[in-house]
Amino acid sequence: MKPFCGIKCATCCSVTSVWGIVFLVIVGALFKMRATALIHDVAHNTEEDMDKAANTCWMAAGCYVVTLGLSAFNIKAHNAQPPRDTYAQIPQD
Repeated sequence: MKPFCGIKCATCCSVTSVWGIVFLVIVGALFKMRATALIHDVAHNTEEDMDKAANTCWMAAGCYVVTLGLSAFNIKAHNAQPPRDTYAQIPQD
C-alpha cells in the first residue's frame, strides 16, 4: 500500500500520539478519582462533571490511538518500499 505522508511526518505523529495517549489517560484517571487539584477545571464542580471530563479525556486518548495506528501503518509502508537512489547515476565509460 502506498504511504500518504512522509516518514518524518509519520514519526513525529507517532511520538506525539504516544505522548498524548499517556497524558490523557493519566488526566482522565485523575478526573475519575476526583483529584482536588482538578476540581476547578470542571464547569459546576460536581461528581457528574468530573466523570464527564474523565470520559472526554479517554475519548481523546482513543483518537490519539487511531492516529498512532495510521502513523505506524505509514511508517511500515515506507519501510516496505525499495530504497530510492538519492544520487544521480553517472554514466560509465
